[in-house]
Amino acid sequence: MDNRRRGKGVGDCRLLVPGNKAVNLRSIKESLGGVNRPRKNPRGENWVTLFFDDSHHPNSMHASRGGDTGKPRVLSTSNSEYVEFNMPIRYCRAALLLGAIFLGSLAAQSNPLPPTHVCVNGKCSSAIAPGPGSAGIKWHPGHYVWLDPHSSQAAQMAAIDALSSDTTVQGVQLLINWAYLEGSTPGDYSNGFALVDGYLAKLASLKVPKRLILGVTERSFGTPPPAGTVCADAASKLLPSYLASLSDGGCAIALPGAAGGLAVTARFWDAPVMDRLIALSQAYAQRYDQNPLFEMFFGNGETAVAAPPGSNFSMAAYAVQLKRWFDASEKVWTHTQLRLAANYAGSDAQMLDLINYATANGGVIVGGPDPELPLPDITRPVQANEIFRGAAGGTDFRGVVPWVGEIQGYGLGVKFTQLPSDVFAYNSDTMHASYMIWLRNTWLGGAPQMWSSGILPFIQSVQGKVKWADCPAAYQQRCNTN
Repeated sequence: MDNRRRGKGVGDCRLLVPGNKAVNLRSIKESLGGVNRPRKNPRGENWVTLFFDDSHHPNSMHASRGGDTGKPRVLSTSNSEYVEFNMPIRYCRAALLLGAIFLGSLAAQSNPLPPTHVCVNGKCSSAIAPGPGSAGIKWHPGHYVWLDPHSSQAAQMAAIDALSSDTTVQGVQLLINWAYLEGSTPGDYSNGFALVDGYLAKLASLKVPKRLILGVTERSFGTPPPAGTVCADAASKLLPSYLASLSDGGCAIALPGAAGGLAVTARFWDAPVMDRLIALSQAYAQRYDQNPLFEMFFGNGETAVAAPPGSNFSMAAYAVQLKRWFDASEKVWTHTQLRLAANYAGSDAQMLDLINYATANGGVIVGGPDPELPLPDITRPVQANEIFRGAAGGTDFRGVVPWVGEIQGYGLGVKFTQLPSDVFAYNSDTMHASYMIWLRNTWLGGAPQMWSSGILPFIQSVQGKVKWADCPAAYQQRCNTN
């Protein structure tokens, strides 16, 4: 049984921390809103119990499922002393946040060892504070530019050169077709490696080096191919040609008028296709995870899929495969952030479950391709944004899990036209974004929406800063800012 799968009121979390006699348990208890006080449980919620270790050994602050509520009590052993108090499972994420605060207070008092692990629903990951070089998770929040995916490589390189002396733009985002990252033979990444190596070399050569966010493009938008077109032809420049031999051609061709203008997409809900995307992730991690300029990686451009009838698509099957990708990728991208590019995914419960699952171990940032618009009076809400900030009920992830705000066409002249300052204010104040990704726009809207005359001057006016630049609580002091 996969004990990472969560439902309402189900799950556990654990933060392993060093013991210290100076722990102020009362302040931690009060910060949790006095949830340890005796109270009835009329809704049958699962509860968790916090154990604060007061020894000098690296044991734990442990939140585990239980059914009782009651006053704190002390359990003495030969080498440690625990203080126990109970709380509903919905406070579990808050417990992790308080654990980070708890560790900060310890450091100020006696400089103890950092936590050794962070465990959520039974899955543990290292929480050792980063040292020099590649230790920890690369964390360089700020403003990034999405290079126009329709421009030539020469034009993209020139756009990078133009940022050589700029100190306000942290880096660039590239979305590259899967077909360019893997050849026609499964596992042939030679051309893809050469391509990414070239961009990294260019970024490193600048007077002020820049960082790279890389995403795999696995879908296309526009007019769907004519009826009867096979995947090998419809996705010839989008997907590796060998995928055509897998799982009903490896792709799904949308019907005219599909939601979001989808034309063709890889069949990620089928395990054989996801197997290949997992293999790609593993290969690229082996090559780039240690590279200090490789900041972030994601395997699909968004979670929404307007799959056509007859494609055997189901959100449940799709979610299973997305979770497989995160499970496998977390093991190999140990120093690089992964991104869940979430916008829409079935029901609210399914979206919440997907965010919970992907972010459980830390190291995963959330945020899809578009903001909610228009601003300030939103009429086009985005499901993932609402779920993330707790507006649709459930968990408010802000301040615990990091958010990446991205603006592509919407808001720059497609359907809505906004000022960069409005888009930034929304992502900063409403979503608590740590990363901002801006399209290098040269064709939409007017001067205020263009990269050179509007977006870049705005970034420079705020000196490239974002409000939410601190290491997020879910990363548990693993952020490497070197």
